[in-house]
Amino acid sequence: MLASNLLEKPYVMLGYKRSERRRFGNKDCRIWITRSKDLENWSEPEMLWVKGEGKDPGKMIDAYLLEDKDKKGKWWVFYKQAGANYSYSYDLINWTYHGKVKAGENVCVWVENDEYYMLHSPEVGMGLMKSKDLSEWEHVFDENVLGQEDWCHWAGQRVTAGYLLDLREDPRVGKGIMFFHGQGPAPKSTEILNSGTDLGIAWSDDLISWEWPESLETSFVALRAIALVIGRIGF
Repeated sequence: MLASNLLEKPYVMLGYKRSERRRFGNKDCRIWITRSKDLENWSEPEMLWVKGEGKDPGKMIDAYLLEDKDKKGKWWVFYKQAGANYSYSYDLINWTYHGKVKAGENVCVWVENDEYYMLHSPEVGMGLMKSKDLSEWEHVFDENVLGQEDWCHWAGQRVTAGYLLDLREDPRVGKGIMFFHGQGPAPKSTEILNSGTDLGIAWSDDLISWEWPESLETSFVALRAIALVIGRIGF
């Protein structure tokens, strides 16, 4: 795991000063899409009317896009709005609202054995649900906090915001990778949300049972190996 002293952390929010109030998404948050063929040149952002064009969308964050497991060309977008909401589209322009399920934030969805799996982050830990039809959901686990009991120095408050990168089919990795962040050990009422957060990594063969590094050194090795695979840096 990556951990560092709270007092030594730099702020990474551009233009942010400690004297200012914390910055959170406000009521104007919406879902936008931008397109690229080379990951360097991008189109102008377009707002997605995921509840239908002209309808008041309300505040929404943490969008996740996934193609339907049965119908090619049908796309789902999942997003946080008092739970996990989801809408579908055949052209990424015109959307139909489908429904919602009680869940946390930072939703990731994938298909496994012809079922949808949803990783989400409640107040503490990560939860996992599955569904055959995106209507009825079954809980696999509710609050998996991984190795938090041993991470008091950097994740004493909570482990949250899991993101799945499924590299089980890549022979260079052969694992599902979860990135997440830990908050602590200071009380949540401090400025920890903007400065006291560390990055963690875990891996899995089945995306249900997870393992993680036992030391800071193995954390660096794991992170650099994944970065090499996705083409960010080299050794």
